[in-house]
Amino acid sequence: TTKGLSCLDIKKQTFRNYSIADGLPIKEFAYGAYTKTAKGEMVFGGNHGLVIFNPEDIINSDFKTRLIFTDFKLFNKTADISNENTPLEKAIDETEKIDLAYNQNAITLEFSSVNFTNNANLYRWKLDGLDSEWSPATAEHAANYTNLRPGNYTFRVQWANSGLVSEFAKNERVLRIHISPPIWATTWAYLLYFLIAIGIVYAVIKFYMVQLSENHAKDKIRFFINIVHDIRTPLSLIRSPLNIALKKNDFSENTQSILKTANHNASRLTSLIDQLLDFEKDDFKKIKLNRTSIHAEQTLDRICDDFIPLLEQRGIILTRNHQHQETLLKVDKDKFDKIIFNILSNAVKYTPKGGQIHITTSLINKNFQIDIRDSGVGIPTEQQKYIFKRYFRAKNVVNSNEVGFGIGLMVTRELVKLHQGEIWFESNQDQGTTFHVRFPMSEVEYQDQQSLLVPQSNAEIVNELPSETAQQHKKPKVLIAEDNDELRNLMADHLKQYYQIYHVNNGQHGLATTSKIAPDVIVSDVMMPLMDGNEFCYEIKNNLKTSHIPIIM
Repeated sequence: TTKGLSCLDIKKQTFRNYSIADGLPIKEFAYGAYTKTAKGEMVFGGNHGLVIFNPEDIINSDFKTRLIFTDFKLFNKTADISNENTPLEKAIDETEKIDLAYNQNAITLEFSSVNFTNNANLYRWKLDGLDSEWSPATAEHAANYTNLRPGNYTFRVQWANSGLVSEFAKNERVLRIHISPPIWATTWAYLLYFLIAIGIVYAVIKFYMVQLSENHAKDKIRFFINIVHDIRTPLSLIRSPLNIALKKNDFSENTQSILKTANHNASRLTSLIDQLLDFEKDDFKKIKLNRTSIHAEQTLDRICDDFIPLLEQRGIILTRNHQHQETLLKVDKDKFDKIIFNILSNAVKYTPKGGQIHITTSLINKNFQIDIRDSGVGIPTEQQKYIFKRYFRAKNVVNSNEVGFGIGLMVTRELVKLHQGEIWFESNQDQGTTFHVRFPMSEVEYQDQQSLLVPQSNAEIVNELPSETAQQHKKPKVLIAEDNDELRNLMADHLKQYYQIYHVNNGQHGLATTSKIAPDVIVSDVMMPLMDGNEFCYEIKNNLKTSHIPIIM
């Protein structure tokens, strides 16, 4: 050939190449310029002369060379053991495995076959884990790899001396390389991601179940609210005669006790109905306070007295301790009653037979404080943070025989906040609970405990009108708009002594009657056929001729 001579071993089916490096005086031979002498010598002619040799005189050396790694580079910079941040613990040629960080992913490996007798060496290499084929055979002795992914690799390099391709298979050296993943891609990280995913799925399912439970509770509340308006009217018809009968006081002591029990439960039911109606608004900021001055201790005692029949029935002892007796407190009387009623009702509900409830009132830092302590079932510590959440009931009472919706304490807290007050509690399971309610007092209220009560409601102010108008020998006109005949007639009977009574059963008739008689006051129900109370009120107030008429709904 033009590069030397090639010898074919017929048995092994391999070629052996000879060049100037093997001792040939010339490398370019002419095609067809060859012969064999009688002595068995081979003659080859070339551009610069002849080459004569006996093939049997050629001795193939069995000298086995070795390969050494001469250099290791990171990002084309040598990273030997003399460098500070090198991943090598010893010289690269003595290293069997290299551990690299995820960001050390551009490497160069340099190597060389130790053969001082012949410089015609060929190399090929392969990186298991990345390469699927060997690189082409070349005299280059450096392998470059960039952008290696985290994982395990095996670098294989083979070499052949004097261009003998057949030697590749028996000359190989191996170097293992491991590139660590970043912390966010480690097995522990993936395990954490899996746990987080499980947690998210659990949280979503839990949230869905809570929402489902709340929606179910809301559906029940809506159901009760839908019937509450129908209940309220007959309940008013029950309470009014009971109050009249109790005021007459011409019954036996036993009958009086029975009537008081009936009146207490009717009052309790009324409070629950009012609470549901407040809850229906779903925004307590819309509730406006009608503040009046009350004797706090007397009001508390009145509410407690309503519970006496139930307390006697359950065998619960109720004690009261008032620091003062004539504390004037400016609050919304109706909302104040609901606050105390809800807390006291829970105390009675969850205090076992023979238990005790103790109420204490005091003045602390210009605040009127009420403490209601019971010896009931208490609230589990882990659930106390949810006690003011809507629809929440502690586990130890859910399975009890006591019925509840989980809205009483939530409503109570919102009503206290409307008064700029505070409410908190202390509780131990099976040891009882103490609720603390604090109402702020003005400077005058705090210093003056002898002031007289002001009128407590608009209804009482209206009741004073007859005394003023009686002097004029003229009764004011009152229009009653109520679709329930019994309630309408009951109200008319109560008011006819002082007022001229006109009544209608819906808003449309109310509008016509108002235009006709021009009443001084209108008392209207909210839910009525044809035209409800809200629309009736809107029409009255948007008519210049009737907008001055006060309306009680």
